[in-house]
Amino acid sequence: MNTIFFKDCLKQISESIAKQHLEHIELNDITRMYYSSFFSKEKIVKVTSSNVIGKATLVVFVFEEIEGCRFKKENVYHIDIDILSPYSGYALLNNYYQLEVTSFEDLFEVELGKVFSDINGFLSYLLPSAEIVCDPFTKNKNLIWANNFSYQIRFYPSIGVTLEYKDNNSFICFSTSKKYKLHQGDIISLLFENGNIIDFPIQKTVILDGACSAYCSLFREDVELFIKERCCQYRITYCKNDKAPLVDNFTDKDYSPYEFEMFVAYAKHYLNELNRLIPDYHLPRRAIIKTPVEYKFPGCYVYLMLDNSNGYHKIGISNTPEYREKTLQSEKPSIEMLACKKFPTRKIAEAIESALHTAYSLQRVRGEWFNLDDVDVAAIIETLK
Repeated sequence: MNTIFFKDCLKQISESIAKQHLEHIELNDITRMYYSSFFSKEKIVKVTSSNVIGKATLVVFVFEEIEGCRFKKENVYHIDIDILSPYSGYALLNNYYQLEVTSFEDLFEVELGKVFSDINGFLSYLLPSAEIVCDPFTKNKNLIWANNFSYQIRFYPSIGVTLEYKDNNSFICFSTSKKYKLHQGDIISLLFENGNIIDFPIQKTVILDGACSAYCSLFREDVELFIKERCCQYRITYCKNDKAPLVDNFTDKDYSPYEFEMFVAYAKHYLNELNRLIPDYHLPRRAIIKTPVEYKFPGCYVYLMLDNSNGYHKIGISNTPEYREKTLQSEKPSIEMLACKKFPTRKIAEAIESALHTAYSLQRVRGEWFNLDDVDVAAIIETLK
């Protein structure tokens, strides 16, 4: 890791003074500096040596004597310089709007940013450490991130995300402006680039200093998806149905190209910290809800027919019992359908038919024809309702 200091800009200052013909200025007369990074909205910037990373303006107040007058005239000069990176790598840049100084030497140790040689070193530096705090009354454990870390998934409007462990449970916390008016029961949905969607029902909300924190249960599948896929949109669905869902993109053109890598590193870091601090805890998995599959069965019928000419009954099966009845009636008009019941498959219908044949085997006349009494007929009709 290398640090960029303002003293690295002495060459640019000299060149700017010469270009503006301000050689008469004493640098110790500098009273303030305005500095702005060109990458103020980004967490990670890839820079090369001599890459312009920002702009600074030095403000100088100089009192000059006016000939023939006992008063001195105050002149204000501005020295504009480009801030160059003396190193190559991945930079984390500060962004001072205004810095008051009493002398030029005060500027020497002003830190403008840090540069890391590789992305992994940068991520390791940026991610916070955690500690476990135990509530002395409830004995519940809480994971506390150092420096109140929050990962900003969107800047305008600001939405921060933290992965937390509170009261012995895992949560994902969305922090945003209270103008969203989030409530328990509202749902925050995340859409990923390959089409996966996670719905996070809000368990509770906390309003503090104009900010709203919405806590939702977190599962291992969620963290694993954060590691594998890029999140591209969010939607807030209000449970009271008095407001239309709010849908917007997570990222826009102002974002660093390394935002996904940053969040992946944070998700992995959360799992590692849980394992380090609470080794006996296992992040729960989402309950699997199996939706019954609907099938369209062709159906097969078990029927009971009566031959009025001899009083015998036929117990049989058919996919089209009406057609079967008409076929038999063409041979013997005395045939009459008494009962018919549809079963999902022919296999089940055959099992019911076989059971009835077995039950009345002693009354069998021939094949599927039986000599049944009124009690037997009533029982079969009840079975085939």
